[in-house]
Order: sequence, then structure tokens, then C-alpha cells
Amino acid sequence: MKVPQPVPNQHSFEHVWVHKATAKEQIDAAMAKGFDFYFNFMWGQYEDEVAGVAACQYFESLGGAPKVPGILNYPLFIKPAISCASLFISEKPLCANREELRASLQSLCQELEPRRKMSGRTLENLNSSLVVDGIPIPDDIVVQKFIPGWDHSVVIIELGDRPVPLNPERYVHSDGYNIYSDFLRFDVKFDPRTHVELVPFEETPELFRKLQDGEPTVLEVTPMPAIFLTPEIEWEDIVIRNSFPGGHRALIDVLIANELDRQNRDKEREARVAKVYDAYSDTYDDDIKHLNLEAIYRNVIDGSRLSGTILELGPGTGLFGRLLSEKTKTPRSHCEDPSCTYHRTTDISLNGIELSQGMIDRCLKTGAYSTVHNGPCQVILPSVRSFDHAVSVSNLCYLSPTDFSLVMPSPSGMEVVKKFLGVRMAVSKDRN
Repeated sequence: MKVPQPVPNQHSFEHVWVHKATAKEQIDAAMAKGFDFYFNFMWGQYEDEVAGVAACQYFESLGGAPKVPGILNYPLFIKPAISCASLFISEKPLCANREELRASLQSLCQELEPRRKMSGRTLENLNSSLVVDGIPIPDDIVVQKFIPGWDHSVVIIELGDRPVPLNPERYVHSDGYNIYSDFLRFDVKFDPRTHVELVPFEETPELFRKLQDGEPTVLEVTPMPAIFLTPEIEWEDIVIRNSFPGGHRALIDVLIANELDRQNRDKEREARVAKVYDAYSDTYDDDIKHLNLEAIYRNVIDGSRLSGTILELGPGTGLFGRLLSEKTKTPRSHCEDPSCTYHRTTDISLNGIELSQGMIDRCLKTGAYSTVHNGPCQVILPSVRSFDHAVSVSNLCYLSPTDFSLVMPSPSGMEVVKKFLGVRMAVSKDRN
């Protein structure tokens, strides 16, 4: 997983991945280090397998600031835990007392019933990890403090390693909507009269001061703002056009430049990794014996009807090819190296993609491989011909989530493999 890049160079940063089962211990350990500031990016709902609500509640109990709005006092707001655009916000989500909370909960549960049935859940089999004023709250519903105020947005653009905040904007709704007492529903958000307007510093210097030094309530962080829309439904396009130098054309140039910069960094990292494994190739087989990779490969070979063309992602020194050659027992051929004791088969063509040239040299000496491409598998895979099978052991786990999602599940990646993709995630050596 790629961690966020430190932005200001006058600070030091440390990232801690908090797991749900050990959240309390990990948070305590992080607090013991005495950092000046802590950013909390935990997001899991109660039903998720990642750290989230419970871990956040414990983290907040340690006295940090600013606090996430709590549920200690009325009025309280009730809404679905997994939704967007204010869907399923009823006519009465704002609760002034216990009776109204119970009535709103009953109403929302009725609205969510068809959705629960589609996912095979019922109110009876849902957990109720949260209890508010003596009322159990199902885990697919959120109850939180009502936050009165005017909804503002700030677009932040990545420019190299630095964030560039643009002019703040605020949401203006139809006549009769009171921004300090009413709440947003789907029909209010998407009313044709709803629009955004820039907030000029000259008119609202106090707002700018509060955004910079005050305690605003952060509602959400949206990784992809609503931009490049048609003129009649412009949102963040207005701030791009009016406060980002060069407007949309410049934004596209910046996005491309950021991606090229990321690719250059990836190439530098890949070159370092390849250099490490080049030096490691001579002793690699001895060093990985304790991992029992041979048994894993034999299971793949014995449990699969391998024939035709095979692509191995990250073949290393060619262990899979050697074992496959032993299994097929066909006459030796196509091996020019005098030390070669293995062979290609007559009905199988084995190919590979490997980052380290040192590993490739060892791999080709087996005689079991027709071709081994040199480079990152996420770069080479979309450009190679199609194969009947693909196999990978302890390789795909080194891809970033972006590279994995762009290549493996996409047509450009999966069309390469016709029948079978055998993958096992097992970290054998830190390639970072």
C-alpha cells in the first residue's frame, strides 16, 4: 500500500496502519511516542473488517481535538451508514428527544427494509453495537450530533508534492431554505436552483480566518470532486475556471504531470528493487527454502490441467519451470546451456515476466522457459500476447493497489489469460 507523501518538509511524519483487532494497543503505542499532531484516517463501519468507529471512539476518548461530533446531547440526526447524496434522509431525521429518536429510527428502518432484503439481511440479524439513550441502533444506521451551519467546500489540487487549495465556495439553495436550521435532503441538494458560488476574501475575511485557524466541522473528504460537468450543472468547475490559473486546461496538464512524476518515481524504485535482486539471485534458492514454495508450486501443477501457453508473473530463478518440466517428463530440447538439466515440454510453452535481469539469467538456464520479459509485470502484461494460463506466487502482493486494479481485473490485463489465474499472496522479501 502506498502511503501519503509528506508535504511540508519542515515536519516529520510517521504512518501507522491500525488493525481492527489490535486498534487499542496500536493507538496507545502511537500516543506514547508523543507526536505534536495526529491525523485520523480510520473509516470502517461496525460491520467492516477494518478499524473504524470503535477505534475512532477510543482515539477521541484520549482528549484530542478537534473532536468528531458526538451523540451526548440532543438534537440528534439519524441517517443510513452507507449511502450518499442524502438518500434515505426522511422528513423527520432531526430528533429533539428520545421519543422522536425512536420514531425516526422506526421510519428509517422501514425505508431500509427492501435494501436489507436485497443483501440478505434483516433487522433481527443486524448487530446493534451502539446504544443511544437506551435505544439500540442497528449497525447500518448512524446517529450523530446535528451540525448547524453553512456548507462550504474547498478544492485542493495536488501539484507535485504540495497541495494547492483554491478559493472556497459555498452552496446556495432554493428560497425558503434556512442554512442554520434546515437539513439537506436529496431533493434539496439536486434542486435545479441549488448552485455554488465563490466566497471572495474581501467580503468574508472572517470566514477565511476560521477556515485557516478556526475549528470547522469536516463533513467529508471527496477524492474526486464534481468537475468536467455540463454548464447547466456546474459545481466545482466554477472554482477551477475562476481561481486556478489556466483553468481546466492547466488542470489537465497538472494531472498528467503528476502521473508522469509518479511513474518516474516508480521507475526509480523498480530499478533499486531489480538491483537488489540481481545481487540476490545467486543465493536466492537457498534463502527461500524455508518458505516451502516448492510445495506451493507442486499443488498448483498437480491441481491444474496445464497445457498450451503459460505466463508466470515473477518466475525468479525458474523454480516453477523446473518442477513443471519434472512433471511432464518429455525429452529435453531447446536448451543450449551446458549446465541445463531441465527442458521445455512439447505441448507447453512457458513464458515469464521478471523485474530482475539476474533472476532472468538463472531462469533461462533451466531451459524450461520460451521467453522471459524483463520489466514490471503491470507494464508488460497488457502488451504481451494472450496465454492459456497464468500463475504467480509471492509477486502480485508487491503491486500498488492502483497498479493491481488497473491491470489485473481490467480487460487489458485479464484478456491475456484465457482459462486460469493461480495467485497466492505471500510476502517473502520486502521489495520496497
